[in-house]
Amino acid sequence: MFLFHQVSATDGDRGSFGTITYTLGLSSGGTLPFTITKETGQLCTSTVLDRDEGLDKFELTVTATDGGGLSSVSRVRVTVVDINDNRPTFYPVLYMVSLSTHSAPGTSVVKVTANDPDAGENGRVTYRTLPEGGSNLFTLNKDTGVISLSRSLHGKTNTVISMVISAEDGGGLTAPVNARVNVSVVAGSMASPVFEQGQYFFTVSEDVLRGTAVGVVRAGTKSGGNTCAIIKHSLCDVIIAHLTLGH
Repeated sequence: MFLFHQVSATDGDRGSFGTITYTLGLSSGGTLPFTITKETGQLCTSTVLDRDEGLDKFELTVTATDGGGLSSVSRVRVTVVDINDNRPTFYPVLYMVSLSTHSAPGTSVVKVTANDPDAGENGRVTYRTLPEGGSNLFTLNKDTGVISLSRSLHGKTNTVISMVISAEDGGGLTAPVNARVNVSVVAGSMASPVFEQGQYFFTVSEDVLRGTAVGVVRAGTKSGGNTCAIIKHSLCDVIIAHLTLGH
């Protein structure tokens, strides 16, 4: 229980008629996470407030009633101030990308994303490449999470370049799990597979039988010449599309 405010009313009457008691109500209805001491008007919290899981503003009504039944109403607005109680979280934590050796410096490769539900500066996320998981072939935009090619990939065909990215919010909290980016360098103008949608949402009943289809994800690619692209999908923490080329 935390005392955060005290309301006060006066009454010019004497004796019991001048005795004031206070009662508390909520303008919008619903659960009231506050209490008031009826003799003093002290407002206290009655439960732990979490801005991330509940309301961030409350409109309270305090009624002051004297011993003769006369009353007056005052309104109190309570704003729940955000604290930095959440760490940024990557989703997904693994990014797999294919990039052609013909790609020009400046090409956007992939965007890593970490979310932080805190408000304001506490929820602002910045990114950096860890020294043990970096590459001078790429640059990372610390504000957007976009990784871009900074140098030519000539001579890097059939290699996989890995990077490890960390995320930090404005309050100094870092992601508990870093993101890993694996860039597969392929020859020529082979294109990476692209999902038809950025996100897929499926609804499943809790009593669904094992093996029941819950939805379909689709990815496609365009390759030059007569090369055909066969796309394989695998399911991990995230759905990742792998490109296998055949003739």
